[in-house]
Amino acid sequence: MKNVKKWSVAAVAALFLLTSCLGDTASNSGSNSAIAVVRYDLKSGKLLLDTNSGTLYAPEVETMGFADGDCITIAFSYDFGSPENVNAEKNGYLFVSLSATQAIDKGSVSLVAGDTTALLSAEFALSKAVLSTAPSYFAYLNDNLFLVSSYKGLSGQKNRWTLFADASQTPVKENGNNAYTLFLRVAKVDDGKTPEGAQTEINAYNVGDFIRRISQKEQAEGNKGYSLKIFYINEIKEDGTFTWTSDVIEAAVPQEE
Repeated sequence: MKNVKKWSVAAVAALFLLTSCLGDTASNSGSNSAIAVVRYDLKSGKLLLDTNSGTLYAPEVETMGFADGDCITIAFSYDFGSPENVNAEKNGYLFVSLSATQAIDKGSVSLVAGDTTALLSAEFALSKAVLSTAPSYFAYLNDNLFLVSSYKGLSGQKNRWTLFADASQTPVKENGNNAYTLFLRVAKVDDGKTPEGAQTEINAYNVGDFIRRISQKEQAEGNKGYSLKIFYINEIKEDGTFTWTSDVIEAAVPQEE
């Protein structure tokens, strides 16, 4: 399915491959969940759902108010043997029924590093910038990098997320691969409701320009993989000093089909 951008990503210890096929057809039906990007398909005239496992079509997307480019999480059921999926390979998508959807907010992206020596207004510390690279938590789709991040805060707290990605940077060598530095920063916009506790948020960051630039560089050098080091503030002390740490994503240089 050539319309889906496929990118191999991983945590430091384990590689998760993003593939273009959905499940095992030996099991005729089932259910699953996924991160998805809504895409208007000129050929079919339909709103399709690009996921990290392939392209889906759910007719109800068109009545839910979603539009081209929207990022959502979905829960769906499928049946490979249904009449709608007889020509699934030819159509380029799998027909599914949605049982739940949730819009994903889009964080801001800055293609400069910014000032990492000073706190942003209302900035607070994160527990993890990249909570997991498991399929239900992580994806790179249609130029969007999806990150699930965690922090200690109030339920329903409103935040402003920014990913700083300087594409002009010179990478450093780590474990044989080029490592590129990004900074994920978050500031509170509105208070939530008590009690305070561990919170998680998923956001989509349009880093397509950044990824294309470094991918071209890596391809030109004949490299197969590189690292993204996502730095974040994990502690802010009472005196205003703070510390940085990082989570690492191992990425394979994408290959066009």
